[in-house]
Amino acid sequence: MQAFKSDTIRVPRSIELIRLSFRVLNQVIPAWADDLALHLFLRVRRKRVSYDGYLPKGAQKIEIVHNLRKLNGYKWGNGKSTVLLVHGWESHLGQMLSFVEPLIAQGYTVITFDAPGHGASPSQPTTISDFAYAIEDVIDQYGPIEAVIAHSFGAAATVLSLARSSSSVKKLALLAPMTKLDDHLSIFSRIAAFPADMIARLRSRVASHIGAPVEQFDAAEAARSLNLETLVLHDEADQTIAVEHGRQLAEALKARFMTTSGLGHRGLLRDDAVIDAVGNFLSAEPAAPQLVVSHPAPMEYESLRTA
Repeated sequence: MQAFKSDTIRVPRSIELIRLSFRVLNQVIPAWADDLALHLFLRVRRKRVSYDGYLPKGAQKIEIVHNLRKLNGYKWGNGKSTVLLVHGWESHLGQMLSFVEPLIAQGYTVITFDAPGHGASPSQPTTISDFAYAIEDVIDQYGPIEAVIAHSFGAAATVLSLARSSSSVKKLALLAPMTKLDDHLSIFSRIAAFPADMIARLRSRVASHIGAPVEQFDAAEAARSLNLETLVLHDEADQTIAVEHGRQLAEALKARFMTTSGLGHRGLLRDDAVIDAVGNFLSAEPAAPQLVVSHPAPMEYESLRTA
């Protein structure tokens, strides 16, 4: 299986020291190991904000009030319908900018933002629950929102957000979606090389912190309460979130499911064929209320393959 540079899960250079520290703490003072694990799980390793020089023309700075803080965001265009762009975990709105100009050209207003603890928004610990509430705040303050394009962790948070609150959203485009909070825990635990007992305790601590069972944060389960036209795209060789997760979410949403090859986890966000496919989906006339789940037709499948 081919590995993609964009799929690399970046960890601090001191990762081996961190792993060693956890091994020692878990043997000597497990409670300290648990405290540190929860702290790191909730902490967003912030990427340097580098998108200022790449913002499409016409960007209007906006602020989203969320939990007594102001999240950073931007707005473009003045169309009759608005599309919201949602980035993933430890990312920022800059990752979604490739969609802005094509959407403006289609006549949409476009909004995107840095989620809690991400990008240029205030630094803070955050969870998928907080991420989902922030999406709800954007919709409440800058709606009506007709469509959402979301990536990875942000896709799961979007589904959870829409499932627990009514909104004007009619269409979803989900790119390389994560499905469960347990997926996030698994990725984190794999990086930290946690033993099984630590994983179990971290899961319990996360549930206590959020105030709800971890299994409650399951986008595929939450999706069954939604009736939205949805397109799910996932790369066949995604090294971060396996393509089976996208297929599972597509089935739950009764969505159209398309795959790509050669793009990896984040390459989807910059690929012209993917951007065109999303734009065509958003501009298409509404389909029947219940969509048929199917794999893409051969010609359509080929149109999204990247050598």
